[in-house]
Amino acid sequence: MAKEAQAKEPSAEVIREAFEEILSHEDRLEAARIEYMNTCRAIRGEIKTVYDEAKEAGVKKKVLKAKVKQHSYLMKADACRTDLEADEQNEFDLIVQKLGGLAELPLGLAALNGTTGGGQHFNA
Repeated sequence: MAKEAQAKEPSAEVIREAFEEILSHEDRLEAARIEYMNTCRAIRGEIKTVYDEAKEAGVKKKVLKAKVKQHSYLMKADACRTDLEADEQNEFDLIVQKLGGLAELPLGLAALNGTTGGGQHFNA
């Protein structure tokens, strides 16, 4: 059994080649990460410029940011359904139909979650 372990032992050259290849890939990965971060920084700068221009035109920056954030959340919420398979979408629609508007209103959400508006639980 000891002979089998020795026969399968990789040579120093194989280990060194694998190690160097992994390091090379990690270097490429880090370069890609840096490029990505630089691209993101540039895009964030462009977004800031648009907010500043809107502010100069009389739009409150805080309100515009809130609307953009709301839009992003609504898009993510819509994706919850669209990411489902067709049969699951049908079941999702059935649940929405059964809940009616209740599940989309603050008071309805509180009732479904068993809380009052302040986030405190109540017993029905």
